[in-house]
Amino acid sequence: MELNEVVDNLTAWVQENLCDNTELLKPIARGGEMSSDYEMVTPKAFSLYVPPKDQLPPDLSQIPSICVQLTKGTDDMVENERSLGFRLAFSAYRPGNFVENDKGEVVFERNANGWKDLWLWVSKSVNKLQTDMYIEGVKVDKATPITYGHFQIDENMVDAYPYWYAWVELTLTCGIKAKHNTYNEYL
Repeated sequence: MELNEVVDNLTAWVQENLCDNTELLKPIARGGEMSSDYEMVTPKAFSLYVPPKDQLPPDLSQIPSICVQLTKGTDDMVENERSLGFRLAFSAYRPGNFVENDKGEVVFERNANGWKDLWLWVSKSVNKLQTDMYIEGVKVDKATPITYGHFQIDENMVDAYPYWYAWVELTLTCGIKAKHNTYNEYL
């Protein structure tokens, strides 16, 4: 299977299995500044990078999203097996909650609990990855642990309140179809 085909297939699988059954907050900018306003949206899966805002259709947002990144690959020519390392980069947004005050009014209350949305999404995603043996015809390598964590800078968790970021890494394996240049014109 070609590398771009594996990336595209994994991204489509992530969209269908990890994003389409999830609703998270999308930030809304008011006059160039972020506000406590939001709308609930289905996250988007992107391949390799998250496009800049000006390259996205108006109905799509950079956040919430999962970016499917190919991080490494090895081809074992003796065993005819390809091993591919992937990072799923999760991003979510939550500045706080709307709560009812003593007067019965619904008001916005800032808090730092947005990480819970992110980690619930990551937990459900890791569970799905652990239970599926194949993703679009490519085998999930059960011998290599699925790892996850917060993004860090200089060993410190990235603090970008009200945005929350995490990653999941996994390994997929598939066979290699050798191509012989000598015969290409006949294929």
